[in-house]
Amino acid sequence: MAYLWRHVTAKHLVTNMLAHLSADEGAMNFGRLLLEIGNGQIPVVAEPDTIAISPGLGKVVAKLEDLKTEVYPSVPTHSVSSEWLAEWVILSPLNSNVNQLNNWLIKKLPTDETSYKSVDSAV
Repeated sequence: MAYLWRHVTAKHLVTNMLAHLSADEGAMNFGRLLLEIGNGQIPVVAEPDTIAISPGLGKVVAKLEDLKTEVYPSVPTHSVSSEWLAEWVILSPLNSNVNQLNNWLIKKLPTDETSYKSVDSAV
């Protein structure tokens, strides 16, 4: 396999196509910000691995509980609408925070929980 590497060309994503195709200026600005963060173009401030984001970008909270209440105040009421759920995004540097939030949200949904197993190898 190593002999193939000389024929490989690295490609980098430079356009958020979903934002670009929707022509939503806010989504395009957010996509640009994500690319700048990913490319290390936003300077690190104060604490290590910390960046400053503009105050109007979103809401910053101190605790995960505050985030749940702030972003998803009425999950049982609105969760039946996939459009409503698709309007929200939470950025977190830690997968453990994301997992906690997902588990909390799943418990708040007014439907039965279903688990699907997947296999990542073929026999």
